Amino acid sequence: MINYDLKILALSGLVFLVYFLVSWKSKKLGIGNLESALSVENGLEQINIKHSIGIVSFGMIFLIFSPEFDVHLTGIREFNLVEIIVVVLLISLAIIISIRSARSTEIHKAKIDIPTIQRIRYYFIVRTIFLFSYELFFRGILFFLLIDFVGVIWAILIVTGSYILIHIFDSKVEIIGSLPFGIILCLISYFTHSIWGPFAIHLGLSMAFELTRFSLINQKIVKS
Repeated sequence: MINYDLKILALSGLVFLVYFLVSWKSKKLGIGNLESALSVENGLEQINIKHSIGIVSFGMIFLIFSPEFDVHLTGIREFNLVEIIVVVLLISLAIIISIRSARSTEIHKAKIDIPTIQRIRYYFIVRTIFLFSYELFFRGILFFLLIDFVGVIWAILIVTGSYILIHIFDSKVEIIGSLPFGIILCLISYFTHSIWGPFAIHLGLSMAFELTRFSLINQKIVKS
């Protein structure tokens, strides 16, 4: 079992390196997020490719090794009342923080036309699948594998450190925010033994921010 876990851990390191390089390349191309992608020709297509690579990379491990891994990470289970209340409160808090942050940041130049709006829908579908794969990898496979090797505390520190490193190409606010956010998601995953809580919180945070920014950008273009 140890040899098997070491192989998956090594594969996890390779997957992380691949997506780190993809994120670095995306930053160089100026398509780090939805807003920046809207200001680059074919930016939406490029960021969808980035997310698709993440889906394949972060999700592939589970698809390949799922017979040997803990199915409770993705299985539907009954959560107790305390778990539900905590997750709902964290989702609400994440949405509030995201909307306030989105409204307080300056709007950059972007181009939105009818074809772009149609493609935006596809972007959010891909983005949602990506976030699920993302949480499956960080707060699922990698986190619980590391617990077996180094214990809970070090697993949280390593996973959160890796999570911050992935965000190194983002804004300072996102980098700083990823520290407490990453720890909280690890704790939710640990106590519920499931990635559904972290996924729901992360999805709420991301969608609230990006939908608010997209709405503000659209309003600015209409006014101009």
